[in-house]
Amino acid sequence: MKLKQRVVLLAILLVIFIFTKVFLIDNLDTSAANREDQRAFHRMMTGLRVELAPKLDHTLQSPWEIAAQWVVPREVYPEETPELGAIMHAMATKKIIKADVGYKGTQLKALLILEGGQKVVFKPKRYSRDYVVEGEPYAGYDRHNAEVAAFHLDRILGFRRAPLVVGRFVNLRTEIKPVATEQLLSTFLAVGNNTCFYGKCYYCRETEPACADGDTMEGSVTLWLPDVWPLQKHRHPWGRTYREGKLARWEYDESYCDAVKKTSPYDSGPRLLDIIDTSVFDYLIGNADRHHYESFQDDEGASMLILLDNAKSFGNPSLDERSILAPLYQCCILQKIALESTLLRGLESDLSGRLHGQHLARELVLRTVRGYLEMPWPEKALALSFHGWSGTGKNFVARMLAENLYRDGLRSDCVKMFIAMFHFPHPKYVDLYKEQLAGQIRETQQRCQQSLLIFDEAEKLHPGLLELLGPYLERQATEGRSTRPPRTLFLFLSNLGGNVINEVVLKWLRAGHSREEITVGHLEPHLRAEITESTDSDFGHSRLVKGNLIDFFVPFLPLEYHHVRLCARDAFLSQELPYTEESLDEIANMMTYVPKEGQLFSTQGCKSVAQRITYVLP
Repeated sequence: MKLKQRVVLLAILLVIFIFTKVFLIDNLDTSAANREDQRAFHRMMTGLRVELAPKLDHTLQSPWEIAAQWVVPREVYPEETPELGAIMHAMATKKIIKADVGYKGTQLKALLILEGGQKVVFKPKRYSRDYVVEGEPYAGYDRHNAEVAAFHLDRILGFRRAPLVVGRFVNLRTEIKPVATEQLLSTFLAVGNNTCFYGKCYYCRETEPACADGDTMEGSVTLWLPDVWPLQKHRHPWGRTYREGKLARWEYDESYCDAVKKTSPYDSGPRLLDIIDTSVFDYLIGNADRHHYESFQDDEGASMLILLDNAKSFGNPSLDERSILAPLYQCCILQKIALESTLLRGLESDLSGRLHGQHLARELVLRTVRGYLEMPWPEKALALSFHGWSGTGKNFVARMLAENLYRDGLRSDCVKMFIAMFHFPHPKYVDLYKEQLAGQIRETQQRCQQSLLIFDEAEKLHPGLLELLGPYLERQATEGRSTRPPRTLFLFLSNLGGNVINEVVLKWLRAGHSREEITVGHLEPHLRAEITESTDSDFGHSRLVKGNLIDFFVPFLPLEYHHVRLCARDAFLSQELPYTEESLDEIANMMTYVPKEGQLFSTQGCKSVAQRITYVLP
């Protein structure tokens, strides 16, 4: 592959790297863009935070039984894991009832059995966290904290292929030695006032023991996979020779991937894509030492590549070993879900943390966008129509989609935003507008495999423009196509239907219900009727609506006083300004609320909140 093609392919990876750069390096940039990156990262991490709850009150099963039931051919743990914290807590605290040497592999480890019969692999601390390992990227000892970090990166990327790992302190004298086998005990020694052991492995040496701080040793414990899922070891097709002066074939043969594709299990099934996913994962963690890999036995290539032994990672943050990515740039393919799960993780975090009072919009947008992006061959463009009063979050969500799906957000060449009265103000020029709009859509779809087209003030679009958009939203035949059709997301933003949404919500609240209990089913008939019967807009009479080309009408509910306060808080935080509860109330009280009896809904939503914080600053 030519260098230019490699550069283009690697550029795709930048989207993934955005979600891990704060995790991998110490970024000292204090620009507004970087602060927003860090806030987005922290929001995502909040969503991934594990509550280390010691109890499983809702089940009679042990944590080990629950973890064993999670394992299936394509994942080690499920996406939704409410018991994860309890299992990790058990790994970190359960009594050790047996300790033995870890024979498998080349690096020092111990095999522990915890109360309840669960096996875990213990890797001792050999380096401080900030120690830099010089030399080859696979040099040095295993790093226990690399195992922990790699597991959480596996969660962030949505791979779910790494067994559970947690940090743990053990007392070698009181917890390990009393239950250790003779083989393990024979490797214990004292160095000064510290208890040490060197174990049994290929590179284990009495002269290079791992030593505790006194008797207390820090390390990582990795959950042993259930015995009913035996593992099979494979030589990695892109493994290194580890011989000076001798290159592996992939290091000099540009067409090596073509040869790999003709051999089992890479000639069918997901295994080759898993290899490429793993190369991205290994590049992010700096692991150049995956010479073998494991899958489940007798899987005929259908099982995932299990992300075991990640401890040769994070050794040198200033070293990027690009050869790790050889499977990616030689095969020039990437499993779609590997990229999009990362993008959607960021979108989910933004919708949950920054969009207030819009549980329906949050659920609808996330579900529909995820479903659309995961379709291998979509038959039509995805069309969402956002409806609600001004300031309720329609533009905000459109911007979130752009920022999470495209590196440059609204500035991306693959994102086009049209404002009806700004871009198409004069009805007499509608033919010119149609020609220009068709040209821009065509050019964007030709340039981009995935486009986002946003139409603000959609209720004010000329009928001719609405008619023009119809064919772009219709189903397209995919049979017989040799290339994937481009994906296009259409967003229509409109105040149309805002009044009827507010009326339904008001009646619901006055009846004593919670707004979070409102469903799409409560609103959709009223919203659709308002749109199709409106005499003030052509949108509801267009082919888009009457031809059922809009996939979902997304209602944005009116915002209440406490939602405005949350918007004010976010505005202060985004500008890194101090605030008090009184200042939030002061801003919220600047808004006008309706109806007169009750003063429930802000007529402006959260619009202009960011501008009002200057009035309450000291």
